[in-house]
Amino acid sequence: MLAGLLAALLAFTLAGPAFAQKLYRHVDEKGKVTYADRPQEAGQPAEKPKTANVESPEARRQLHYHEQDRQREEHAERAAQQRRYYSQRQRELEAEREQRLRETDPYSPPQDYYRPRVHR
Repeated sequence: MLAGLLAALLAFTLAGPAFAQKLYRHVDEKGKVTYADRPQEAGQPAEKPKTANVESPEARRQLHYHEQDRQREEHAERAAQQRRYYSQRQRELEAEREQRLRETDPYSPPQDYYRPRVHR
């Protein structure tokens, strides 16, 4: 039983690189390098990721800082996307409201629901 467990563990350890995901490197016009799991252009060759040398405590610390920076950038990008979406949605709703106001009859202005109607 123990031998079977060790054999399975060894098989999974050796098969790990076979399941590794392909990475594609892209350099934009500003020189910024980005890595993605999908190619930017058709036929772009995949790049093998470099393994990090985490033997020294300094290397592990730098790797940790790099990971924190990456997470911070991803969070900032998601927040910026949300802000762009909400501002675009707000502009669309405002344009829709203005369009409805233009299409209404000028002789019956829209009622303010918070102000009571006065009958004379």
